[in-house]
Amino acid sequence: MKFRWLWSTSDEDAAADKRRPRRRKTDSRGLLVHRDWPEPVAGTIADLTDSGARVSFETDRRLPERVFLIDLDQGKAHEADVVWRSAREAGLQFVCSVVLDATTPSEMKHLRELWLRDA
Repeated sequence: MKFRWLWSTSDEDAAADKRRPRRRKTDSRGLLVHRDWPEPVAGTIADLTDSGARVSFETDRRLPERVFLIDLDQGKAHEADVVWRSAREAGLQFVCSVVLDATTPSEMKHLRELWLRDA
């Protein structure tokens, strides 16, 4: 008779740690912000994980290596590396994230102002 353990072994734990985070499909409104752009770029957050997002745009966009993504529906800002891009989509890996509330750090207040303006 075979028994199955009800808890993970260390090998199973190691395998589980290598799994990619689960993507959540969204249609959240987003803004991409970069210090060299006169205005943010509006887009759609197509899917989201705790560590990144896939965003899409209505027109072709050239993106720098690092941007800020403001999730207008969730009230969060993410500093992100652009890890892949096509003409109208990009994959972002989050470097850090903040909630855009009264405790937003002073160096990110401009992101909060954009969120309040467009939310």
